[in-house]
Amino acid sequence: MPSAGSKEEVFVSYVNESTNTFYVQLSKDAEALNALMDAVHEHCTGGAGQQLAFEDRKPATPCCALYEDGGWYRAVILNCFVEDAVVSNHSLLTLKLKMLV
Repeated sequence: MPSAGSKEEVFVSYVNESTNTFYVQLSKDAEALNALMDAVHEHCTGGAGQQLAFEDRKPATPCCALYEDGGWYRAVILNCFVEDAVVSNHSLLTLKLKMLV
């Protein structure tokens, strides 16, 4: 973590205009972050990723969720219904359960 008063090159990775919040990533960590996101994608789309078992579909369960941009992101289940779940990462989404791993 950079020390107070130091300068670092960053890039904006997420903007939520409705709440005027944003997230930045350190540019020097971009390669490691991309490798991590590639590994998450491989896990979720490959043989290792399996749809959450019915008994695991409960609030506070961490999961990977497929977002509209086609990327898999870490999320947590806030509420779960028969076919849908409300999850949170940077925003609240209602997703089909087959979109959670």
